[in-house]
Amino acid sequence: MRARASIYSYRDPPGELGPWVLGLVDWPDGTRALDVGCGPGSYLALLRARCPEVRGIGVDLSPGMASEAARHAPAVNADVACLPLTDDCIDRVLAPHMLYHCPDIPAAIAEVRRVLRPGGALVAVTNGRDHLRELWDVYTAVTGDHPDFFVDRFDLDNGEGQLRGVFDHVRVERYRGALLVPDAEPLVDYLASTVHFYDDGAEGRLAEIRARIQRMIDGDGGFRIRTHSGAFVCR
Repeated sequence: MRARASIYSYRDPPGELGPWVLGLVDWPDGTRALDVGCGPGSYLALLRARCPEVRGIGVDLSPGMASEAARHAPAVNADVACLPLTDDCIDRVLAPHMLYHCPDIPAAIAEVRRVLRPGGALVAVTNGRDHLRELWDVYTAVTGDHPDFFVDRFDLDNGEGQLRGVFDHVRVERYRGALLVPDAEPLVDYLASTVHFYDDGAEGRLAEIRARIQRMIDGDGGFRIRTHSGAFVCR
């Protein structure tokens, strides 16, 4: 996760997705907020810093991630499709880049709806299909393959339809930008962390990708990549 997150430090112009996500809804004092798939607690930490009167809770399927997130807010090891919470007890739910991981996405969405109070809101973050396109174009040029992405199970193109069966109001917000990466290594580390490089021939393909990217950087002064993320705000 850190390898994948690290490339976003090269946003051009600089900026962060997290504050933009939190700005999509209001956070009144006393709000009870749930971060599903909270990972190491980045959003919980940001929420605590920006809205100290909000009561954040984290949930992650990984015990290690939940333990790390607990540095920022109470966090438990649990499945979003079976939340250890009563009905109508949460005011805001954050689902940052995680619903596409769920084996049963409709069950996860229904469970989030169950724990939301009337008038509550879900902010479900995901990517567009052209996100990091230039990086994956290099992958295709080297391997000859067009990779399948599990993010395609719930992305900015198809997520709205999945949410409208459960929520009355769904608003789509988009966050477009670019990265300008001055060195090949962070990009290679990003690719190496994905499922496309878990086989015995991965090192050779990564070496060729590294060389190709470095040539582009040497010629252009950096490797420019489009980013396209966004969120569904659901009530």
